[in-house]
Amino acid sequence: MKNCFCFSILIAAVFFAACEIPNTGDPDASGSLRVIIDSGDGLPRSMVSTETSMVPVIYRIMGNGPSGAFFEFSFSEGLAEFHDLKAGEWQIEVSAVNDNGLEIGYGRSTAVIQAGSQTSVAVTVRPLQGTGALSLSASWPSEKVKSAGISASLSAPGGGSMELPFVISSPGNASHTSDNINAGYYTLIIQLQDGDSIISGVVETLRIVQDGHTRGSFSFENLNKPSGDVDVIIFPDLDEPLLVAISGSAESIGEGEYMTLNGSVSNSFGTDVYYSWYVNGNSAGTGSTVFIGGELALGVYRLDLVAFTSNGRRSGSTTHRFAVEKGTLPPEPVYGFIDTFDGPSIDTDTWQVATWEEHGGQ
Repeated sequence: MKNCFCFSILIAAVFFAACEIPNTGDPDASGSLRVIIDSGDGLPRSMVSTETSMVPVIYRIMGNGPSGAFFEFSFSEGLAEFHDLKAGEWQIEVSAVNDNGLEIGYGRSTAVIQAGSQTSVAVTVRPLQGTGALSLSASWPSEKVKSAGISASLSAPGGGSMELPFVISSPGNASHTSDNINAGYYTLIIQLQDGDSIISGVVETLRIVQDGHTRGSFSFENLNKPSGDVDVIIFPDLDEPLLVAISGSAESIGEGEYMTLNGSVSNSFGTDVYYSWYVNGNSAGTGSTVFIGGELALGVYRLDLVAFTSNGRRSGSTTHRFAVEKGTLPPEPVYGFIDTFDGPSIDTDTWQVATWEEHGGQ
């Protein structure tokens, strides 16, 4: 599986020197456990936050076997061997620990050690499914907004959303803080309002991790279009973000025209991907292909595309800015004949003249 701690645990019926682990005393009823750390299968070496490193530096392995047999060992990488283990069923637990001594991943599996034979078992260590904190801030030129307001929400890939109330601390500045958000990927939508009108919006993918702190800062500068560069600190975890791209986009389209846009992901590794499109923070369709334009008024717009894998473990987003400009009017029609009826009589060679009687008159 991509983007997870992966341990190959090999159990061999080979006899090595004792490791102070309970055994039966009968060599024919014991075997050995070999644990190999393999961190090359998509393990990201990155920081989730300034407080929490997701780089494992120590692996803690604990085994519980028959008749109270037990072992516990910590090591960094490479190979660890445990000898003269009792034959039978063992529960193997593995924890990944960062450089601050914080557990960042956990997994367990069952190994059946058979004397005189060789067995293998794999333990997959996944991110801890607890809660983390989120801090967001937004700013805008206060002199350009008469009645400012912030509307924000988080949406999970499996459905359901939560509102994020912002507090305006001073003119042109607002913030939000949450302490207990379930770990996982989310779609963040923030819209800047002036009264009842949405004057700018942004959509981003963010990640919450257990005991981590995700922070984002948004600056809305040009209020007739989406914000400029947004400095959002996204803290990646053990699942690699999706690389999302948009094709078919144009820098500008004429009023009433459409452009056909296609979304794609280059690193989904065979997993189905779902797409959601937004224009200035408003939903504009789903699926890999959409048609944008048509009813959009003149102005500058931000187009956001968010992609989720079908299992909800990975996400990514990308942005395109475009303008809707006044189109060119069609040329006046060319007529082969025009009669202005300016003369004293009608040209009977061109027109047919008829009279009729109505109400006694002609």
